[in-house]
Amino acid sequence: MRHLDLPLTFLLLSCIFLWPVFSTASTALAQASVEKNFKIAMITWRGETAAELGFMEGLRKSRYKVSFKKYHADQDRAQLSKIIDQIQEAAFDLIYVFGTTATQAVLSRIKEKPVVFNIVNRPVEAGIIASWESSGNNATGASNKVPVRQQLRALKKVINYSRLGVIYNPREQNSIKIGRASCRERVEISVVAVSLKKQRKKIKNKE
Repeated sequence: MRHLDLPLTFLLLSCIFLWPVFSTASTALAQASVEKNFKIAMITWRGETAAELGFMEGLRKSRYKVSFKKYHADQDRAQLSKIIDQIQEAAFDLIYVFGTTATQAVLSRIKEKPVVFNIVNRPVEAGIIASWESSGNNATGASNKVPVRQQLRALKKVINYSRLGVIYNPREQNSIKIGRASCRERVEISVVAVSLKKQRKKIKNKE
């Protein structure tokens, strides 16, 4: 990740209760001014979740003064584009983004302001960062990836199921990959993947 003039970027990962993607120099925080009010834009793809609540709570408990401006894209790419327009015109110190789709859109247009992504399953494969060692751009963040095999085994301990249905969104690459990975696993169960797109067509035909 490039050096950023805003050391607060690196503090954010310690405030997200997920797996950190990168480690940063411990001296960076010492350069930050505790007197400044850091303005943070928060972009969510499908509304506010526990991830955002934890993110804000962690920062509010820190020694930094922060204020948040929330933008909800409502899973609408056109709305997301308008939000990015607004953010580019505003004076934010940092941009928080939820999910792969929104993060890709933000990074395609915002190249200088620091961006912190959250709940991105495969940031390298999605082209959001260059590698796990260095993002190579103005982004840093956290991944929520847990191997599918471990997820299925954990679920098996909760409920003794033998057949699992996996609903995936064909518009999201991570969703497709997880659906396919689930079908490849053999954990003494059968897995059936169902596309939301196909189901929507069936519903329309019935109407």
